[in-house]
Amino acid sequence: MRCFPDNEKNKRGIELRERRDKYLGYLLEKVKSMIEAGTDKPCIASAIIKGGNDRLNDGINGVKLLVTNS
Repeated sequence: MRCFPDNEKNKRGIELRERRDKYLGYLLEKVKSMIEAGTDKPCIASAIIKGGNDRLNDGINGVKLLVTNS
């Protein structure tokens, strides 16, 4: 399928990826704002952000995908 970029399944997959990235980005920003306000609840994303490890913060998309696919 990757050989044919105009494939309908490929297009659908790209659309779904963009939509998922949008709402997961929104949720991540919400967690960040809750952390700043001190009203956050324990979750994987807040634990990574609070940990202060920039290397892990860059890989938060992988964590979001892992949790989403579980």
